[in-house]
Amino acid sequence: MIRRTTSSSRKPTDRDVLLTTRGQSEVTGTVLLLAVIVILSSLVGVVILGSIDTQDNPTANLAVSINATTVTIDHHGGSRLPHNAVTAVFRDGRTERHSLQTFRERQGNGDDTFAPGETLTRVHNATDAIRVLVVDEPTNTVLVDRACDVPTDANFVGC
Repeated sequence: MIRRTTSSSRKPTDRDVLLTTRGQSEVTGTVLLLAVIVILSSLVGVVILGSIDTQDNPTANLAVSINATTVTIDHHGGSRLPHNAVTAVFRDGRTERHSLQTFRERQGNGDDTFAPGETLTRVHNATDAIRVLVVDEPTNTVLVDRACDVPTDANFVGC
C-alpha cells in the first residue's frame, strides 16, 4: 500500500526546492536581459546622436559655367559667402587654387561677400577638360563640384 502525504505534512525535498527557486531564476534572467537590451540601445543611441554634425555649414545654390577662356560662378541663393573664406579649385591635370577675392565681379555690389544675385568670373588655362570645386575653407564644405569639357569656341558656353 502506497501512502500519500499532503504537502503540508511532508518535509520538502531537494526537488521541491529546485522547482520553487527555478521560477525566480526565469524572472531574474528576464530582468537582466531587459537591462542589457536597454543599456545597449542607449549606447547605440549615444553613438549615433554623437556623430551628427551640428556645425552650421553654409548652403548656397551656385552655378558654374565654362567657356574657352573663363570660369563663371553665379550665386542663385543661400548663404552670403565672404570672398576671403571661399576658394575655387581648378583641376585640369594640375590643381590651381584661387580665392574668390581674385575673381572679377561681373555683377554685384562690390563688397567683400558673394551674395545671391552676384556673378564672378576668372580666366582659366585649361584646354581639354576642367573640374571646378568651390569650397568654403572654414568648414571644408564643397559648395559646388562641376566637371566638363572646355569648348574650343570662345562664344560657346560649356556645361
